[in-house]
Amino acid sequence: MTYYAEALLLGLLAFVLILPWFPNRNVLGGLTVLWVLGVSLIYWRYGSDGQLEFYSNDQQLHVYLMGKLEWGGRPLGVRDLIDRRYLYVGPAYLLTLAGFSAAIALKFVSFMCFVVNAIVVTRHLGTLVPRIKPLYLWLATGPIVFFFSLLALRETMLLLALTTLLIGINPSLRLLSFATIGLLRPHLAVAVVMAIVTVFLVQRIRKSLYFFRIALLMIGSALVGVFLYSLAYSVDNEAEITLARSLIDKDKTYLVLSNFVGLQFLNADFVAIERSLGDLLLPRLLFAETVVVPLLFTIALFVPKDSIDRLKMLIVAIFSYYIGIIAGSDFTSFRQNLPFVSVMAIVIIQTFRRSETAVRQVQETQIA
Repeated sequence: MTYYAEALLLGLLAFVLILPWFPNRNVLGGLTVLWVLGVSLIYWRYGSDGQLEFYSNDQQLHVYLMGKLEWGGRPLGVRDLIDRRYLYVGPAYLLTLAGFSAAIALKFVSFMCFVVNAIVVTRHLGTLVPRIKPLYLWLATGPIVFFFSLLALRETMLLLALTTLLIGINPSLRLLSFATIGLLRPHLAVAVVMAIVTVFLVQRIRKSLYFFRIALLMIGSALVGVFLYSLAYSVDNEAEITLARSLIDKDKTYLVLSNFVGLQFLNADFVAIERSLGDLLLPRLLFAETVVVPLLFTIALFVPKDSIDRLKMLIVAIFSYYIGIIAGSDFTSFRQNLPFVSVMAIVIIQTFRRSETAVRQVQETQIA
């Protein structure tokens, strides 16, 4: 079976499996066709091996990890589950038993996570607004998220997990989502736990001090995240840690701040990542939401609104702890922040959307 036939069959499978729950048959059909065309185009342009180096060579790692399953390398404990990312590669491995290639099987898992995340987002938006505008979907589950569904990467699974954890209703699914985050990106799970505790404490501060609470969550959580990474690194490498040097670092400060406006690529080591500024800037022009979403989210933080304030504080605390932790690592890009896209967009929509009551009052005033 050729790669193109595999892509077509898996696209049809995704359509059949998701159709009963997806709100719009035509939209799902369009997304499925675009996915089949997208993965086929990547394969046609780069070939069987080259497609795994397109955007990120982590795709090669995932195919290799699937190979370890085939060779009998079963996980022996939680550490193996984390290191070998079996929660992501496991479902794809089952498809290879049916004769599908490893790469397309992994991409199918990414696409399924993208579509299910879209269902979670649209259902939540349906409880907030009478009509879901295309702009809302562009912000919450737009082109950049779909792009990642074309790749053999775990990002869309993490996106689905964090979205379900923060706006989901079913307690069991939320617990499963947290476990998923813990097994695929443990430091994000650490950020979630610390954020829950921190927000619980910060909510004890008077509501009138709203801006102080937000600033405390942004700055304090990021500083603690930076320190935690430095502490873990020093313990792991038996190196001395200097508290002042860990917390007061110009490069880390710029990196943390740039994440809040989607410009973290400006702090990249262009030699290390073998990319020019132009190479990194072009995707931001094609996928403008990579800058628009974090920027609008940061602005929304300073617009108090009781109905969404707790979710705002929880997201900003998780995000701040998280970017504080990764600020000390060599892996900082929008890809690391993709899991936050949908929940940030929900905050943006709820913050800036005028209530139906307010709209009617304005209309009545104009008529009068």
